[in-house]
Amino acid sequence: MMDLLKIAALAAAVALGSAELWMQREKNILRPTGEKKRGSHKVSADCSEYYRLYKYMYMQQSIGISPFETIRRLYLITEHSALRALLYEMSVVVSNSSDIGVGLSLLKQKLVGNDSALFINILENSMRTGFSALSMRQLDGMFFQKYLVEIKNRVKKAKRQYFRAALLFCAAVFVAIFLPVADQMLRSLQSVFATY
Repeated sequence: MMDLLKIAALAAAVALGSAELWMQREKNILRPTGEKKRGSHKVSADCSEYYRLYKYMYMQQSIGISPFETIRRLYLITEHSALRALLYEMSVVVSNSSDIGVGLSLLKQKLVGNDSALFINILENSMRTGFSALSMRQLDGMFFQKYLVEIKNRVKKAKRQYFRAALLFCAAVFVAIFLPVADQMLRSLQSVFATY
């Protein structure tokens, strides 16, 4: 009896520990993707960060701020630590050289991914031609759709993780309750049949 109770307690502890690990993984899912370890030279961020930067550029353009000042202050907007550091480095380079092209070449070297390439192209076009209201609206729709798809994917992943954690917890509770009951049933059967 004690052995089965110990096994049930151990199974419940393992299940709860696994559920805790899954919950920790779920927290990592909601963290910005693409954050690199220290010392990594390439930076990648998810679409939501670029959408946030793009919306900032769009709002600055609509109130009449120059593209030069807007690009210099991009690092203030993002929450992605590696991207913020890179944009700050670009801001320093642009401020010292007064040439956005030098900052863009730095971004081209260190940013990876399709969203990054699109964002760099937007910066290059804004440097050459300024911000066109029509193109900004079209890009806004495209970025917003990508942003919504990314949010839906994150929610799906989080739901799967919660479902797995709930199943694991239910299995642990079932084992913790069923093993002692099964042990008692076996002992009762042995005592009933052993007397006759």
